[in-house]
Amino acid sequence: MDNKNIRNNDKKPTKRPETISFEHALQLVIDNLPFDVWMKDVDGKYLAVNKSFVDYVGAPYKNIIGATDHELYPSDEAEIYLASDQAILSGERQGYFEAIVDGQWKEEYKDLAIDDKGKLVGTTGFSRDITARKQMERDLEVSEKSKAVLISNLPGVAFRCKNDDDWTMTFLSDGCYELTGYYPDELLNNNQISYNELISPKFRDVVYKQWTTDISANKKSDDEYVIITKSGEEKWVWEQSVPVLDQDGNLSESEGFILDITANKKVLEALDESEDRFRTIFEKAPIGIGIFNTNTGFLYQVNPKFAEILGRTMEELSSLDWQSYSHPEELQENIYNLEQLKKKQIPNFSMNNRYIRPDGSVVWVNMMIVPF
Repeated sequence: MDNKNIRNNDKKPTKRPETISFEHALQLVIDNLPFDVWMKDVDGKYLAVNKSFVDYVGAPYKNIIGATDHELYPSDEAEIYLASDQAILSGERQGYFEAIVDGQWKEEYKDLAIDDKGKLVGTTGFSRDITARKQMERDLEVSEKSKAVLISNLPGVAFRCKNDDDWTMTFLSDGCYELTGYYPDELLNNNQISYNELISPKFRDVVYKQWTTDISANKKSDDEYVIITKSGEEKWVWEQSVPVLDQDGNLSESEGFILDITANKKVLEALDESEDRFRTIFEKAPIGIGIFNTNTGFLYQVNPKFAEILGRTMEELSSLDWQSYSHPEELQENIYNLEQLKKKQIPNFSMNNRYIRPDGSVVWVNMMIVPF
């Protein structure tokens, strides 16, 4: 008889797991609740608690059951819990309430515990830490109180305007003067000058067309343009606005803010000039320059001189890794040096290396490899 068949016939049937008791299932449920749950008898002794409660108290489960609050907590904290227990037991249905315990906010719910025969057996309830929520509420309150101060101290201008071709301003923050040289009162309701007149003439039509297109589609408008200040200075600004609907859902005004980005524009212009200079140096350099992915060996970018030295086109090189045209006798040394470079054990390395051209000829080069 086949031994394998013998072993299979000797297998015992898998034992079905026993059904857990209702009490065990209930304990599993309350142990996984994200707040503390407990039950006390009429004398204030704990009859049942969940895992979260055990973690909060910091005592073993066996030491909690049968203990009172004074045996588990500092006196001040215990008195808070006892007072609420007495309120419940005396007939005052307290339900939800909040309390500060040791500097932390707690939300609790307490009620009478009645058995299935209608007999009072104690109190039950749950609690959770709401310190984070209270902090958020305080932060919101502070935020609301400081909103006016914040708006008045923005680095740009907060505004609200009518949706007309003058951008008639109905609100401007104090930053208006610093940005435009005009006080808010001079611009509000086109008192002395409209905001549209501040926009450089070469931008007016383009900006207004884009702005009206965006607000008509109930979209956020986002534009960059030049304004001319009271002193005649030209400034680049970034303006962002959103449409405002009235109570009937009709488009009434727009609001947003305007920020001076002149310095940013100058930096970008300088960066463009720097990139142009680098590109010229890179492309016109009399030596071969290449930027490669160290892990794959494929290039990111090479200059024309690099391609000329290898006798290949730049398009051809973009589909090859450097190992495919390196001479096999220097390949291992090259790989070893690159590994040292990747591990930051050397800052760079230089070596004489041979490359193989498409026609089979060999060209000797001296190369310097540095991390990029």
